[in-house]
Amino acid sequence: MKVAPIIRAFEERGFKDYMLVHTGQHYDVEMSGAFFKDLKLPEPDVNLEMGSNNHVSLGGMMAELDQLIKERRPDTVVVVGDVDSTLAAALVVAKGNIAKLAHVEAGCRSFDRTMPEEINRVLVDAVSDYCFVACERDSGQLRAEGIPEWKIFLAGDTMVDSLRHHLPRAESYTLSFEDYVLATVHRQANVDDKKTLEGILQALANLSKEVKVVFPIHPRTLDRVVRFGLETLLKKIKPVPPLSYLESIAAMRDAAVVVTDSGSMQTETSVLGVPCLTLRDNTERHNTLGGGGTNKLIGAGGAGILNEVRRVLRQEWPPEPQKWFEWDGNAAGRIVELLGVHHDA
Repeated sequence: MKVAPIIRAFEERGFKDYMLVHTGQHYDVEMSGAFFKDLKLPEPDVNLEMGSNNHVSLGGMMAELDQLIKERRPDTVVVVGDVDSTLAAALVVAKGNIAKLAHVEAGCRSFDRTMPEEINRVLVDAVSDYCFVACERDSGQLRAEGIPEWKIFLAGDTMVDSLRHHLPRAESYTLSFEDYVLATVHRQANVDDKKTLEGILQALANLSKEVKVVFPIHPRTLDRVVRFGLETLLKKIKPVPPLSYLESIAAMRDAAVVVTDSGSMQTETSVLGVPCLTLRDNTERHNTLGGGGTNKLIGAGGAGILNEVRRVLRQEWPPEPQKWFEWDGNAAGRIVELLGVHHDA
């Protein structure tokens, strides 16, 4: 979602001298393939097929990327987001002193250092040559951390680019029922602890007695459900398989409310004007909490799900329909221009 608009901006400018590298960190083949297809991404030039998203793979990714970068000697390496792949590439580039490093989605902070993603964000921004931020608040955060002004570029959010670009294509996708709650859970803090995951599943099971719950289950979440012996609760919710990108857009668009721990869905629901209840105590997406955003933090675990969803269904949240207007869908174009990418000679 974050890199596809950048690739599209390269292609629109006739720029072919780039390489798309897939570490394979997000290793579910079906999900990965569906997203590449929906986003119209080309096949990766290189797929490292690391096959895991745990910390053990960080050293392996660094070794593979170090060899690749030394062989290809790029002028600039662009990394997106906050996953371990992002950190691995950033550290290799910074330590190797071969290429410039550009971080797309710089400056996002949840201020929760227990989140692995937060550590990644801070470290990647600290060693980047280009910090492309989505909003002025994120620029201010980088300044507060001592990042020089000349490294900070206000570009916009490439996730919004993807959403706005593909929204017309999602018009043909509809679910077979109406008046539903869309729920997704996958973050480590929510699914790796049995008590927390059990609380969320119990809340969703209770909610399903009052309203249809559409629960696309992430492979990581399903693994933990089986490991913790929570299959009985899962049967009460009746989850559906993971959705493709276009299906996910359509499901968010038509939902009465979204219950999630996803960072991207906080932004996407705000763009779509759909109420979002986030199963976290903090967020790096601060601009979704106000100024037209439709997001509300209801805490980790499932304690507040039932009451908060009821409030939304009673039209008590958000207080009035809002539309998020912060970006125009051309963040990638600005990023590519700022990188000085021109048509091949």
